Amino acid sequence: MTPPFLRPRSTARIWLWTAVIVVLISLALAPVLTSTTCYDSPDPALSYCESAQLGFAGNQTNGWIWLAAILATGAVGWLLARRHKRRDPR
Repeated sequence: MTPPFLRPRSTARIWLWTAVIVVLISLALAPVLTSTTCYDSPDPALSYCESAQLGFAGNQTNGWIWLAAILATGAVGWLLARRHKRRDPR
């Protein structure tokens, strides 16, 4: 009996790992909170506010980076599944 890591890849396994990676990317990069910080000064011209999107871990993130990472992961998964399906004569 061959160990699981030596068995040939299946299309379902490729899509499963693609989905796992998408979930992990979403946990790391998805913007879920908006944080606003204001800095006051005695001189009104020097007072300002900053706004940032935060992920689950509290890291600053951007919705466009998250979307690009999800699309890139989906494209790589699709290409791997397509290439595997083309080589597999089943």
